[in-house]
Amino acid sequence: MKHFHLWIIFPLLFSCTAEENETIGPRPADMHLRIMDGYPENKSNAFDIAGKLHNSLCLAFEAAPAPIASVSDAVGVTDVLCASDSDFLQLTSGGYTPPSAARLEFILGASQNAQQVIDQSSLSLKAKISLTNFLSTLDFYKSQGKEYDTVYQFIIEYEDSVLHDPVFSSTDRQILFTTSSIARYAHHFASLRKKKPPRDKDWDASIGNIAAGTDGSQESTAKAVAMSVAASLYTNR
Repeated sequence: MKHFHLWIIFPLLFSCTAEENETIGPRPADMHLRIMDGYPENKSNAFDIAGKLHNSLCLAFEAAPAPIASVSDAVGVTDVLCASDSDFLQLTSGGYTPPSAARLEFILGASQNAQQVIDQSSLSLKAKISLTNFLSTLDFYKSQGKEYDTVYQFIIEYEDSVLHDPVFSSTDRQILFTTSSIARYAHHFASLRKKKPPRDKDWDASIGNIAAGTDGSQESTAKAVAMSVAASLYTNR
């Protein structure tokens, strides 16, 4: 997937205030990193189970890989992994529908489709701008080859800003925190898998993989996890 640059961001940015439109930029190189207990977790994120499950399910796939040639294959493998994970099943007590292969194909089909997920979400206008800037900054860091410590620091500071912003609704926070948790754990997972045999490429924590979690989070945390895992397995097949 091509990089998710700010210059492709949706037109509604132009109708916002300067404060809302402010992009979270790169941190100074010498900034002290606040590494938290249980790294890469963030106990301040009430939806951190989403990222934890993303990584545990991807680890389970590594332990017993299955062939994946299509998005449908990735969804099928993810369904099996989810059904075997007791922590995931605890999230499905209120009901759960598996990911749609067609929806995932759309999200992963082009870089601008991740933006469309945000545009069409139930997020408030400010939250849409916030999430767009968050994902754009993550993509910038990836393009610059930033170490995971820098990515982690950026994400937990972003989560802290969301937590203390009274404007965001409970729905905004659920979607933003679920997305940021998946991003934080997915980037950590990728940072530990740099061209390890037999792979001929790095594991990629792409914007599409993370946006799939955003899309699913509007239904439930379980759906966010399953969609992000299926997207990750497909893009890293």
